Amino acid sequence: MLSLKNTTGQNIKTDAWSFFTVCWMLTLLSSSIGRYMNYSYAMTLIAFIVYIIRSRQINFNYINILWGILIGIFPLFNYLVHTPDFLLIDILGYVVSLSGIFAVNEPARRFDGIILYMKLRALIEAFFVILQQFVYPVYVKFAWRILGTWNYDAGGMALSISLSAYIIVFGIGAFLFCKNGKNSVGYMLSVIFCFTALVFTDKRTIMLIALVLCMLVYFINCNQKIRMRRILLLPILVIFLAGFSIWFYRAYGNENAIGRIIETLINISEQKDISNSRNDIHAVAWKLWGESAYTKLFGIGWGEFKQNFNLFKNTSQVHNIYLQLLCETGITGVVCFVSVQLICLFSSVHLFIRFFRENSSRRDLIGFSITGQFVFGVYGFTGNPLYDSTCYLMYFMMITILIVVRRSYRLERRQQ
Repeated sequence: MLSLKNTTGQNIKTDAWSFFTVCWMLTLLSSSIGRYMNYSYAMTLIAFIVYIIRSRQINFNYINILWGILIGIFPLFNYLVHTPDFLLIDILGYVVSLSGIFAVNEPARRFDGIILYMKLRALIEAFFVILQQFVYPVYVKFAWRILGTWNYDAGGMALSISLSAYIIVFGIGAFLFCKNGKNSVGYMLSVIFCFTALVFTDKRTIMLIALVLCMLVYFINCNQKIRMRRILLLPILVIFLAGFSIWFYRAYGNENAIGRIIETLINISEQKDISNSRNDIHAVAWKLWGESAYTKLFGIGWGEFKQNFNLFKNTSQVHNIYLQLLCETGITGVVCFVSVQLICLFSSVHLFIRFFRENSSRRDLIGFSITGQFVFGVYGFTGNPLYDSTCYLMYFMMITILIVVRRSYRLERRQQ
């Protein structure tokens, strides 16, 4: 009787987690296409509450406590205090992102559905990016029906080409690390397909991130002897990539990611602007931050930059989350944020080193978590991932994976 009761309780908890997972996937989809976001956020919060009730526990550890304090103090508090026209949807986005890192008490294998979803989402996004390039009339028929606020400069099946590229590079990370030991050819073709789409996104930073990820996996997933051979082959590979990039640039110009990377290198050598004319935006952020001793320490308030900056009507963010954090939350905010960010990254790397010789799902998961954190951190220098709900939803899921794998490792050590 007791066994039956325990089994029933476990099944209820499993169903609650499945409900939460499905709601999170729908939230990620709705935020990327800009439709039904209020409904999906509300449903995910309901799923979070149901999961807490069914599991009867909240997962507390120093990582989610630090993030909870950080997000609670800056975005939520400052939205209420400083911004008169704050949107409920902005608050819901951060609350939903944090819900996962407090709710999850699941084994690592329970994330297989989320990993599969990210792979499929990346492939779909890559397909529509390529479709836009080669069969534009067909792409338009899909895009204007699916996307909430679509324009002719959009790409893929997301609100912006930057968002499409961001989703694709996460998918590349999932394919590289979470292969489950099956169908290596299929995974390789999927990565190539996603890379092809990235070329057409015209996003040089994300393209470089994807190249770095592939290079890292190329050297990591082999034994010491093979690794030395690959290191010796590295100069040949670099020469080949450089030659191909130069040919591609001459053949197709700078209307693609490879062309923009080459053009950036040329502009650097000629000491030209490579910031896409964002220096004016950055200058305003620096000016607002330095207005007084108070703003230097605590900033002008979360979300206040777009209230003070009207140089370009279509710009509301700095396109550098660290500079925008400095402007809106001061030295205090940016130091706190970067510190917690680095703590999570170093903790993930530590676990990956521990699991390096294992051929296990938790090693793959923590590798994928590092990938997501790396993408978010590096893209933050040129994009707005901290202010785009799709981006930070995916980032905090990487933190959730870190927490789950770390908890599993600590329980294992206690049992030894």
